[in-house]
Amino acid sequence: MYSRRTHSSVVLALTVATAACRRAPIDTQPTPEEWPDSLRVAFTVAPAAVRQHDAFTARLTLSNTSHDTIRVVTPDSCLAIPSVLRDGKRVPFKGSSWGCYQAITFHKFPPGKMRSLRWDMRAELYSGQPSDVDGAPAPKGTYAVQARLAIYGTGMVTHEHTIKRPLRVR
Repeated sequence: MYSRRTHSSVVLALTVATAACRRAPIDTQPTPEEWPDSLRVAFTVAPAAVRQHDAFTARLTLSNTSHDTIRVVTPDSCLAIPSVLRDGKRVPFKGSSWGCYQAITFHKFPPGKMRSLRWDMRAELYSGQPSDVDGAPAPKGTYAVQARLAIYGTGMVTHEHTIKRPLRVR
């Protein structure tokens, strides 16, 4: 059960987030369909082909190419969340499990600045269940490594953006 103080804090956070979105210049305000034009997003996976148990790196880079500060509001503490998929289902690769707090978070991108996120992973599985073998080789095949970005747009509606890159395990 929420206390009156907790409820007040949540209402205040939502009010501040909504006000921050409304005050942002129109050219840096995330729209319902896309990120701001001046916030460039690049996602790479290297190497693109690995053997079972080998390491690979996923890197997400966000760059503000404008002369204005861009503010992005996310529904949790992570700016982006990585995962590995096969046939549309999540596969628990080592290094792909990330926990984020559910908390409205403000991310600021000053003019001309870049922020890079890096996730070091391995083509092996971590055990999610007691019956699973920790460190088992990832099955051979083609996977999609993805970065999911969720932002609040106008009216505090969440808009998700997913970028995928292929990874071949041989």
